[in-house]
Amino acid sequence: MRGTLDLDGIFFSIPLMLYGLVSILSVEIPDMEDDRLSNKRTWVAQKGRNFGFTSTGWLLLAATTYFFIFPIFFKRQIPLDFRVLGLLSLLPLGAGIFGMLKRPIDREPATRIATWIVILLAVFSIFVDGYLYYLAVNWRM
Repeated sequence: MRGTLDLDGIFFSIPLMLYGLVSILSVEIPDMEDDRLSNKRTWVAQKGRNFGFTSTGWLLLAATTYFFIFPIFFKRQIPLDFRVLGLLSLLPLGAGIFGMLKRPIDREPATRIATWIVILLAVFSIFVDGYLYYLAVNWRM
């Protein structure tokens, strides 16, 4: 929004990139067989659903952990409580851990779990947007 990407923006973008990877992997999981038949070279088509669910779980865990650890290293005062983001991130993390533990091979159960991961990522995004909107409306200089 400032027209440049500074160190603060880079640090804040790390969990967003992790969520982006989760989203990509989650939508690849149901399509594995079709992607293989059409010679698409997606990660899940090449490495399997086990890889997709395991990676998704670890990426979500890393993003959630980041929200709780980030304030320790980021000493500047900003009106954003990263613990709130961490608590909200437990929604997609729960689905990701469930998928990582179950790691279904068959398409139908894998699609159900992948769909829940995507849905809870969307719910997480909506809640974070609501939180950021609340902060913007109530922020006092």
